[in-house]
Amino acid sequence: MSVNSSSRYTTSIDERTGRVIAVKKVQKTVTFDRYTSSQGDSFDTLAHKVFGNPQEYWRIADLNPAVKYPNEIEVGTVIRIPK
Repeated sequence: MSVNSSSRYTTSIDERTGRVIAVKKVQKTVTFDRYTSSQGDSFDTLAHKVFGNPQEYWRIADLNPAVKYPNEIEVGTVIRIPK
């Protein structure tokens, strides 16, 4: 099993079975900036702007669990963006 290094998951060995499993990385304390959303913003478009990779949208999603529809962020919503 291969996991991309930018993923929120890493691989580990299940001690009981010896199988390779994917586990969520331990999240360290994150500092963040605040951003007020504009028309057309989504977590993947923000990730592309900030990190240069829309696949890292999960970094923004993890800090903003109250945003129910990350593909249709309401204009004026304050979003936390990890530094």
